[in-house]
Amino acid sequence: MLTTRQYEILAFVLQGTGFVTMASIASRFRLSTRTVQRELDTIAGYLERDKVLIEKKTGYGVRFCGDEEARLRLFSSMRGLNRLRPVFSQNERVFAVLLALLTSNEPRKIYTFTRDLGATETTVGQDLNLCEKWLEDNGIELVRRPGVGVYVHADEWQRRQAMVRLYYNIQDENTANCGERLPNALDVRRLFDPDKIAQIDALLDHVSMLDGLIQNDRSRGAIVVHLYMILLRVCQGAGIVRESAAIPEGDNVAQRLADALICALEERFMLHIPEGERAYLATLMHTAKGLGGISDEEAEARAQRIAERMIRMAEARTGAMIDPGGGFTDALKKHLVPTLARLSMGMEIRNPILEDVKLHYQELYQLAKECGAAIEEELGVPVPDQELGYLAVHLGVALEDSRSYYSRRCRAVVCCPSGMVTAQLLALRVNREFPDIETADVVSTSNLDFDQFEQNNIEMIISTVPLTCKTIPCVQVSPFLTDAEKDAVWQVLKHCKSEPHPQPDHASLADLATTLARTRSVIDAILQMLSNLFLEADAAYESMDQVIDSVSMRTSASETQIDIVRNDLIEREHFGSTITADARTMLLHCRTHGVDHVWFGVIRSQSLRYAYLGEEIKPDTILVMLAPKSASKQTLGTLGSLSREIVESEAFLETLRTADHRRCYAAIERVLNNYYNEISRQ
Repeated sequence: MLTTRQYEILAFVLQGTGFVTMASIASRFRLSTRTVQRELDTIAGYLERDKVLIEKKTGYGVRFCGDEEARLRLFSSMRGLNRLRPVFSQNERVFAVLLALLTSNEPRKIYTFTRDLGATETTVGQDLNLCEKWLEDNGIELVRRPGVGVYVHADEWQRRQAMVRLYYNIQDENTANCGERLPNALDVRRLFDPDKIAQIDALLDHVSMLDGLIQNDRSRGAIVVHLYMILLRVCQGAGIVRESAAIPEGDNVAQRLADALICALEERFMLHIPEGERAYLATLMHTAKGLGGISDEEAEARAQRIAERMIRMAEARTGAMIDPGGGFTDALKKHLVPTLARLSMGMEIRNPILEDVKLHYQELYQLAKECGAAIEEELGVPVPDQELGYLAVHLGVALEDSRSYYSRRCRAVVCCPSGMVTAQLLALRVNREFPDIETADVVSTSNLDFDQFEQNNIEMIISTVPLTCKTIPCVQVSPFLTDAEKDAVWQVLKHCKSEPHPQPDHASLADLATTLARTRSVIDAILQMLSNLFLEADAAYESMDQVIDSVSMRTSASETQIDIVRNDLIEREHFGSTITADARTMLLHCRTHGVDHVWFGVIRSQSLRYAYLGEEIKPDTILVMLAPKSASKQTLGTLGSLSREIVESEAFLETLRTADHRRCYAAIERVLNNYYNEISRQ
């Protein structure tokens, strides 16, 4: 049986007239290329006698290669399928599990989730881990008991509030997916039936007490959601029977409004709603301070007043002068309008960046808490962490624009033992992850000159091996920057930014001769690389030692040089191998006295086995980069242009994996030509 996803992929391929790349299929269906490969293999098995009509070709992709009659026959057989097995994304499965747990008072067995969602127990277990985190963030405990099942430990108030948040999470998910609804197979409609929600929205027009009280869609929408949750839980037999909260004396408006809404709900849906629900709704109405005649104009005026006060508090706290004409006040006001409405209605918002803000921007978060006092005094309600996280981001933007916070970039040197591919990869990641770091140079650890670094105002050193410098802070990381390593870089960056910005002692001007010499170095490196390009399409190497021996003999002119290259490659690998994320491609590189020119090679071997991080992997492609020990900065920069393209362009990497000389030469020539044009314009 085909899955819905496999059906859509097959239909997409059949509609084309030529090759469709794996990347384009992955992009269209939001999958990884590896998943696309697996799905195509399954489709080929399903087609049986027609599988020869679907051609896969490395470097090109996949295409339908039959005639029009065969295409129509395949389409006809697909339309004749009575049933397709649905495939759900992780978010969809998590929503379904949360919904089942929150609406059930009995434990649920794991196998019911595996059956309903078409997933393995391992997958469901991973989904439950995400559910547990979500529930914990909402103050609810997930209980897992072997032999009993899984269930949530929560009272009806907690369940109700969690379902409201789940509703808004699903709405956010649907909005992010261009308005597509989650599949009905997940039974999400049990959480919010659009027809019933429309009916509740319509009945509000007939509740006379609301006349003049609700003048914006935000407040109206919040009331509709809370009323729907009451209807949902009463129909499920989980209505609140006893009054669990008391309305403060004197708030007759909230009580009478709750009574009117409950009566309208009972009349419209012909059911009895217990008294406890009236108290529950009255409590919600009591917290809705914004219902009392707050129009859109008044809401904006209130937001403007609070925004101006928050700016004054931020300026007093930081000593910054926020430009009144910079647009920040207006941006903060627009953010505060829905924020104040949410707080007035007792609603919460999800903030996926909250933990990052707390971890990396502690001062801004503390500033947001202090400025949040302006909101608390106005509304009389506390500001939750989720809202503070967003306020911290807005304040950070204002302070950055005022050139008081995070206004300068720290100069850094990136280095590794070879100063080649690994350092270029690391520099690329650093530039992406830390806009506040300026990569002044990429060097080899064998050519470190700390005195020269000081003269060039280098403020930090980022290295793949341990370094010690008394005058410049150093941080050790891996080429691909783990989260823990990012934190270490961030700590050094914060220290550097707290120090005065070093000023250069003098400025240097590049003359014509220097410029021409640098350009000539780039040209020489390009010519060497194109002349020394080698490719092995069907090598039979079984170990990395065999690969290193072959590379050493190919690139060296004497026995002495062969030994030097071999030893330098082995020593470089001791510092750590450079493997792509899919473990299919390995970069073998070093600077060595064993070669006089730059070399670039592609080796394809299906029999290679390699121990990496305690596991055996099977890389099928090895990219070789060698440069003389005395290679200039321009030469290494030229090699680095290929390194960046390998990381950033999947199409370029796939071309190299073909090991086809004509295609590889043309692709490398294109990259080097673009690099030359780029440096010529500098």
